[in-house]
Amino acid sequence: MRMTGPEFTELNFFCTLEANALARLFEDRFVLDDLKSLGAGVSLAVLDFSSERARAVQLLNKLGIPVIAWLMLPQEHHYWFNLNNIGLALEQYQQFKQWSQHKKLNWVGIGLCIKEESCWGNSLKTEEEKSAELSQAKQNYLQLGIQVHDDGYRLELYRPAAVVAAQHARPKLLRKAEGQLELVADRQVDLFFTSLHRGQNQAALWRAIAESQAVGIGLTGSSALINKDDQTNPLTWNEFTHDLRIGVQSGKSVYVFNLEGCARLGYLDRLITLDLAAPIDVPLAKQKNLQRQRGWRSPKRLAGLATLAGILGGTLIFLRRKKTR
Repeated sequence: MRMTGPEFTELNFFCTLEANALARLFEDRFVLDDLKSLGAGVSLAVLDFSSERARAVQLLNKLGIPVIAWLMLPQEHHYWFNLNNIGLALEQYQQFKQWSQHKKLNWVGIGLCIKEESCWGNSLKTEEEKSAELSQAKQNYLQLGIQVHDDGYRLELYRPAAVVAAQHARPKLLRKAEGQLELVADRQVDLFFTSLHRGQNQAALWRAIAESQAVGIGLTGSSALINKDDQTNPLTWNEFTHDLRIGVQSGKSVYVFNLEGCARLGYLDRLITLDLAAPIDVPLAKQKNLQRQRGWRSPKRLAGLATLAGILGGTLIFLRRKKTR
């Protein structure tokens, strides 16, 4: 059975380079030309407020290439937003706004990836005190989302696949009862990094994509955000185009992790002539899963979500390990 579908609405590339490497990437005119030819945007990890990063954004602005600011913490704070560092996250956003205004940087949106886990270490706090602090942290993140909207930005939420599976396995009322953080985002991008799980049954991926607002695929390259112990061989061209077509033909916006990997492997210029609508060989059962929604109580869906959590749960590994270092 073969599957075709509508064209995607948007293509973006994550870029997670440190300042000097970022400057070198955009010295390559071919990278910029390819982005223009593809009509693609960049979700740029804001790891610092350096002049090199500002110049990169200014160049993209000048060329009319859309740029999303993926807000992160500096390396000394282990990059990732979580429920323990909301104070740093709020401070980072204020500094980001000042830097953007000073450097006259234009952004089409703000991206957040928030780890909904906490680390109390050997804390002597009571469970009641911990619960109160977690509740306040979640409320503060909700306020951050509201502030992003009030400042005129589109808000994007980047979610590892294991988080997606866990959320879909529980009904909304139960998630609210558990106090799960639910930001009001304009777009949720679910990150399905199949390079982390080669050789495993990925059938649940098809079911999950059917319910996603946007799809993240990868990995095509290493990143400062990924611990060395978690490095994996990048997607081959065939693997990459297979995953890309899945996202495109599902009618979703697609986010590729990452731009620097695609540039290094020579994938960018090959994408320009790639037929994204080319048929994909898809087993009948998988095709049907992409074409319909299922109730959360469906036993088959719950089984698929469990598989998804097992298959793609490693997407969170580099987040956890980076936090402890």
